[in-house]
Amino acid sequence: MTSSQIIPDYFSRQIAIPDLNNNLLQQSNALVLGIGGLGSTVSMDLCRLGVNRVYLLDVDFVDPTNLNRQILYSKLDIAKPKAISALRGLEQHNLQTEILAFNCDALLNWSTVVRLARQCNVVFNCIDFGEYFDFAVSSLCKSLRIHYLTGSSYGHTAISESFPYSPILPNGGVCWGCNNSPQNLGVLLQLAPSSIQSLSSIAFIPKEDVIYGAQNTGSSVLPCSIASHLIVTSWANSFCNYTLPNWANFNLSTFESFSFPVEQNLECIICTSSLESQCSAYYNTNNSIPLSHINGITFPFILGAIQNPLEPLFYQNAFARLTPHKLADSKPISLPAPPSCDFVYNHIEGIQPLPSFLSKPLIKSQCGEYVAYFSGRRSVVLLYGDKLYRLKGCGNILQFSKEIHNFPIEETCPEQFEIRGSMFQHTAMRELYMTQLVSDCLKPQGFITGNIPLGMWEYDLENDKNAEIKKYCAFYETIGDKRLSTHLLTGITLLLPNLVKDFSNEDLLKCIPEERNKMIDGKMGIQPTWSAYSESQGFVSIDIFAFNYTLQPPTIPTICRDKWESKWQDLCIKLNQFITTDSNGNLLSLLYWNLGFEVGIILTSIHAKQINWGTFFDHNPCEPHCNSHPNNLIILPPGYSRFLAPVDFDLSFTREGFFSPYTKELDDDLFDSWIDMETSEMARALGGETVNTGVSTSEHLLQKDYSILEIALRDTIVLGYLAGINCKENIRPIPPYIKDVLHIIIELALIASDRLNT
Repeated sequence: MTSSQIIPDYFSRQIAIPDLNNNLLQQSNALVLGIGGLGSTVSMDLCRLGVNRVYLLDVDFVDPTNLNRQILYSKLDIAKPKAISALRGLEQHNLQTEILAFNCDALLNWSTVVRLARQCNVVFNCIDFGEYFDFAVSSLCKSLRIHYLTGSSYGHTAISESFPYSPILPNGGVCWGCNNSPQNLGVLLQLAPSSIQSLSSIAFIPKEDVIYGAQNTGSSVLPCSIASHLIVTSWANSFCNYTLPNWANFNLSTFESFSFPVEQNLECIICTSSLESQCSAYYNTNNSIPLSHINGITFPFILGAIQNPLEPLFYQNAFARLTPHKLADSKPISLPAPPSCDFVYNHIEGIQPLPSFLSKPLIKSQCGEYVAYFSGRRSVVLLYGDKLYRLKGCGNILQFSKEIHNFPIEETCPEQFEIRGSMFQHTAMRELYMTQLVSDCLKPQGFITGNIPLGMWEYDLENDKNAEIKKYCAFYETIGDKRLSTHLLTGITLLLPNLVKDFSNEDLLKCIPEERNKMIDGKMGIQPTWSAYSESQGFVSIDIFAFNYTLQPPTIPTICRDKWESKWQDLCIKLNQFITTDSNGNLLSLLYWNLGFEVGIILTSIHAKQINWGTFFDHNPCEPHCNSHPNNLIILPPGYSRFLAPVDFDLSFTREGFFSPYTKELDDDLFDSWIDMETSEMARALGGETVNTGVSTSEHLLQKDYSILEIALRDTIVLGYLAGINCKENIRPIPPYIKDVLHIIIELALIASDRLNT
């Protein structure tokens, strides 16, 4: 490269600013609505900061009265369209930004505003159309989960209003509507987040006189420029992890200033409408994270693309992972090591194309075109159109930070390190293949898997210190995200004191076999389900079907009230209609039995095809980890024939290809032993024990008077499970008219646990 070809270092002083994440800032796309007194300076600031792309939109023409404060224009621009003149004016100040200008009316061409905003992570509203337009743009930003900034200047006053979208705050944090309330409710409801993106025009909004406009109070370049700099600074400081007040006022005549944070208003139409349109109890809606496209390779999944060759080379690759991998800095990196021969991917021509947004790798980031919901540390669930997609291995970001470490190395055991947030080639291929295999073996029993495999990405990461270990993400169409143990069983436990009516511990105690009365911590008590199951003399259970109880609509937990109250009331009305017209004495018992029975059928069907769900050596070198546990079963929404669907097969394997991690030899006896262990570990986890699955018990949430009822219900789910495992007939089938009310109970439980386990 010659000296004339060297790119000037425009941003060296900016990069030197402490704590500023310059890379993220310069990856941003911004929409500037209105290129007048504020918009001129805002757009110039953005270009000087070096953001990736700026969209300009204005319908006006340059007027002589504009020139004292609208710094992009000169006398030569008078009577010319502002959008075209601004584009030409910015050429003198632009360093690397792509600039696109649109000469159109934001009210009449609202669909254009929506289209441009969808490509951005921030909107600067610099149009003084009045409060209803401000409400519309703020609502659009909330629906897109992007930052909204606006402001004004008049006389000697400069005002900045900043409302960043935060994925770690309920509903994304406060919005402009929390601090402002236009009066016409009918208009506001038309502009709510649930419908704002579908409008082609918003010319119906009331026309308002802008009281503090430049025409009425006068203005100059000074307050305009200061307000603009405050607005852009408020946004840029989000890349420094600073928290600034939402509203700031500066008076140039006195140099006095004041500011304040805006509190979330529970009656704000933008926030409440956004909540109602986004919430589903069947997938996690509490914490969201932006996704952005990066470079990499996309490998679509199609039947036959992934094969199990059972050749020596692929056995050797699997053997090698049993010992940590040495990196250049000598950290011993442990990779997931399923005891099975590796799979291989073969490109197949003529496959069905993927949805366009999945054709290029997506990764967790601080800003991006898409927003998904957390599902564990390395996965997200993305709602796109009317479908859900699961991305597994797309990074490990949990909150905004100064630096992004999508795949950090963590010490999991003394002198043992792992790469977090990622899948790897062998686990991504394995899960795609095994998910399809499990799906095929469950179909005859009327079950499905929770994920439908679509493909995997290999990331091409810049400045990856561990580049020799490639990072992968597998992606799927999915059905839901809430899990059997952490969400459903925990939620029911929380509801028991309010859900069960006319409950008598004394009557329940009459149903408890004498064998279940044990000394526990020096005191006589009821032996927990998992402990009773583990005893060699056999499982002696509590017969909850011999115990009569009734249900009532429960009160909503305080922690869920702001988000779920309307939905909760609707569900309770439906539940009350049933329980006042029908006997409901065994609804919970019936639900628990059938949940257990479904788990039993799923596991025995998998084992019948010589499939192990995932038993392997993880952090404990002396005891294998077991993936056969209730949190690897998701809750299906109404409309499916079953309640549960299995997921998470990235470490699953078949008898064909299995080898002993002790001897590196084929070992049918060990395979059979681990199949038996999966069966018993699932029973104990259903019974409430943490065991070796990582699933925690919910017993600490119980109120004392209901702990025996919880144990009886746990007994029931284990009994149903054992019946399913042994392929017995379901002696307690659910009548069709009962299933709807059980779904109501399930949804109430999922809501109750919504903010406990995310």
